[in-house]
Amino acid sequence: MTNAYVFRPKTAVFMGVFVILLDALYLIQSIFYSSAGLTLGVAGLSTTVGAFAWLAFIHPKVEIFDEGVVVVNPFYTATVGWQSVDNIETKYSLTYETGSAKVSAWAAPAPSRYQSKNILPAELKGLDLDDIIRPSDSPRSYSGSAAYISKLRLKAFESAGNITGLTRGAKRNWLGILVVVSGAVSALVGFVAHI
Repeated sequence: MTNAYVFRPKTAVFMGVFVILLDALYLIQSIFYSSAGLTLGVAGLSTTVGAFAWLAFIHPKVEIFDEGVVVVNPFYTATVGWQSVDNIETKYSLTYETGSAKVSAWAAPAPSRYQSKNILPAELKGLDLDDIIRPSDSPRSYSGSAAYISKLRLKAFESAGNITGLTRGAKRNWLGILVVVSGAVSALVGFVAHI
């Protein structure tokens, strides 16, 4: 995999770190001012919330290479070679369509419908986009900027000829699933033991 570009919105990382810090402060407060049973429940709840904040905000990303794309979502990672991509869509989020399958990127959501009022013709000059542009195609949106880079790499891949692309595949994030489920179970056990 060559010429990597990693797309991860900074606002999502900031939000994830903020939630994890608040969660840690809640746990610390619970350790000093609560009973042991309640602290166990709060520890489980804090683990669940912290893991979910990590999985939802910090973990997702889109890695764009010359040979294809790796989409890291909260509970699975999908790898798609450019030779398999039929279309790149941005209607609800950045989505790579490959035959009958679709891979949506959690890290590149489409903006709200109100952003269409903020699209200026000057920001679209020289971008080789269609005449009709949706808010999700705007280079100022997460989905639009990642889609634009993906379309450039796809076009370069197709014009280069017989380059081997990435092999298509997907794998589950079992560790993330396990941490969220075990944290929820320990929170439930702690709160029930406290009652």
